[in-house]
Amino acid sequence: MKKMYLLTVITIILITVLFLFFYRDEGTVCVNYLNNMGYKTEKEPAMTEEYLIPKNFDSALYDYNLMQISAGFDLSKYKGKRAVRYTYKITNLPDIELYANLTLAKGHIIAADLINPKLDGFLLPMIHRSDFIKNHIPANTDAVTP
Repeated sequence: MKKMYLLTVITIILITVLFLFFYRDEGTVCVNYLNNMGYKTEKEPAMTEEYLIPKNFDSALYDYNLMQISAGFDLSKYKGKRAVRYTYKITNLPDIELYANLTLAKGHIIAADLINPKLDGFLLPMIHRSDFIKNHIPANTDAVTP
């Protein structure tokens, strides 16, 4: 009886350790990645969407993947797989409405971009905040500093 009890306790401890070792809180992964890229965000995403990456890319998704490849990602490796897109509002660029989309599969970032949702807005591959300011903020704007 003691052996069975001990075996049960060891199994529970082992499962807990494995869970803690392999579990990745995707929200933390996203916020840490964005912080490393120089962006500050709210802790919770503005939007979350789970979807299936198509096995066949249409022209729009093909072009989007080319943009991702330029940023070091490649969605074609994940065709037919489930993914979750987290959208975060960027809070440390107050003069521009900017969101970051991070797509994760199994706890790993597989795509990232920056979007300004205005009618004349833009979609860019993920770049560091200092590069964004240098290349995408008009020179006459004194309010934003790296």
